[in-house]
Amino acid sequence: MDKEDKRVEFLESITLKLLKLKRDKWQKFIAAEQNRNIIQDFFEKLDFCSLFISLNAGSQLFATLDFPRTFKNVIVYFVKKENVVINIDSIQNVFVGTFASSSVNAAADVAEVVHSMRVKKKDDTKKIDVGPDVSLQAHMLKNELFVIRDRLKGRTFLPVPENADSLEKTAYRRSHCIDSKLMHAFETLIIDWTYRVAKVLSKVSAQPILDGLNPLPKAEFDFWSDRLMNLEYINEQLMNPKVLKMAEILETAESLREAEDIVIYLKPLQKRLDEIEQLEYSLLPSYTRSMMHTVALIWANSEYYCHPEKIIVILQEICNLYIDMTRNFLGPDEVMKGLEGEIDETIGKIKLSIVALVTLRASYDQCNLDMDKYFKNGTPKSWDFPSHLVFTRLNVFLQRLQTIEEVYKTSVEFLKLEKVALQGIRGGALGASVLHIYEEFLELIKIFAECTYDPIDTSEKVGMQVCNQSY
Repeated sequence: MDKEDKRVEFLESITLKLLKLKRDKWQKFIAAEQNRNIIQDFFEKLDFCSLFISLNAGSQLFATLDFPRTFKNVIVYFVKKENVVINIDSIQNVFVGTFASSSVNAAADVAEVVHSMRVKKKDDTKKIDVGPDVSLQAHMLKNELFVIRDRLKGRTFLPVPENADSLEKTAYRRSHCIDSKLMHAFETLIIDWTYRVAKVLSKVSAQPILDGLNPLPKAEFDFWSDRLMNLEYINEQLMNPKVLKMAEILETAESLREAEDIVIYLKPLQKRLDEIEQLEYSLLPSYTRSMMHTVALIWANSEYYCHPEKIIVILQEICNLYIDMTRNFLGPDEVMKGLEGEIDETIGKIKLSIVALVTLRASYDQCNLDMDKYFKNGTPKSWDFPSHLVFTRLNVFLQRLQTIEEVYKTSVEFLKLEKVALQGIRGGALGASVLHIYEEFLELIKIFAECTYDPIDTSEKVGMQVCNQSY
């Protein structure tokens, strides 16, 4: 997606105006690949009909396709009138608006008061009858605001019919006829609940990986913790006597039990990875084996996490963590500058990085070979899925480091030409040739050292192609 895209300019103009921000905030926001990808998905994918842009706690703009869990003060939303691709001509037809998080609960309370005026018992002499139409609208508003309120908290609210209390009582008095309108309203909401619950159940922790966002293990831990919290909240609503029948949705899918089991077994791994993130990089290989041992124990003991589609996700995210730690250790801006500086120091860091990544892969292979040792009960189940599903990005990154290592090794050999002294009849001519080669080499080194691209970003193709051709 081009930053000069007129559609992006439209979003920029609206966002800066409504949030009263300067343009430098937007420039930093749109420079982030993750934000550009989210905006492109909103424009070009039929599955996404809403885009939300706001400030985070650090006063930086961020974008989401789902209602954000938290945001600072005000959020700007863009909503498609229809689920279509948004082009330059149709961007003007997108609904735009804002609201503040602080107003949601207050508005919901007002709607609750208005609704309660209507539904007080008939024997209440202080009843204030605001009329059925006002009552219905207030109830609908209350439900909508509760949906927004809980979405802000990462929870799923299940609206109930206006007269759910009478439906609950009628259910126990089978001899009485149930009002058809009330039943229709209840059945309509059951369909709505099914959709809302199915939407929660359909979310998979692998989605950020499928979207190319390269999440870290924290995303997996947060996903299952949030899933457990949301399912418990849904289950609490479904166990209400008014809607008890809906509880069978969760019971059938065993989703709540699944989330509880997974959160329990992921906690030891979360603790180990938290420790690893705080390590001095040189110690990383020595901690990798025990970390992978923990992953194997989860596979062997968790009732619900012993499926390829789940274990692959956390393994990919662990690979992403190791890649990020390696990038921070090497420093993208420093990798090639070492060619003109401390070559031995830089090549030592590159070699250590390669060892850390190779150790991760070797630990995985060893745990897979020893998998029968992890299964104390039951038939051992190996990781028989293709390993490239886990290590594709790590392998590409490792190959890039090995290429850079070769550049450094070659440079070390060429630097020796400076001290070459040739004797004999042709010594002068040969010495001049060697000196010429050496000077050409220094020019190349200067180009590499001053390169403006990120040499350890595997999405950068051009720079390394030049590097390979030059050498």
